[in-house]
Amino acid sequence: MNTTQVTKASVGLRNSQAVRGVSLPKLKCMQKVCNRRQVVKTQALSDANVVVSGCTAGMLFIGRYAFLPFQRAKVEQAGMPVQNDETHLEAGDRLAEEATFVLQTKDPAGFNLVDLLAWGSLGHALAYAVLGVSSLN
Repeated sequence: MNTTQVTKASVGLRNSQAVRGVSLPKLKCMQKVCNRRQVVKTQALSDANVVVSGCTAGMLFIGRYAFLPFQRAKVEQAGMPVQNDETHLEAGDRLAEEATFVLQTKDPAGFNLVDLLAWGSLGHALAYAVLGVSSLN
């Protein structure tokens, strides 16, 4: 790096090459920053976008049509938690009631916001695993 020593300090930090005997390196203009006619090519659908979108859509489809009936049946089979043969809500625990505003949906099968976030995050995780494995080659 080239450094210069200026004996007389100029006013202002932007104009000065040295501040009280401390020399600063000369900055060279970087080509990417200085080139005003640089062409940037944007691509709306890159390979990564297609993989993430496809995996997320696939996991949402699997969650809605394959695993939702199985999961709902297992929840109904397990039932509400009980203690001394009565549920926590019947025993007077007002906080044991399910949050209905989260579980409300207009989907005929009952695919709600919690299911959407869970299966969507699994789809993203699968997509990043696919992208990670494919980048090894």
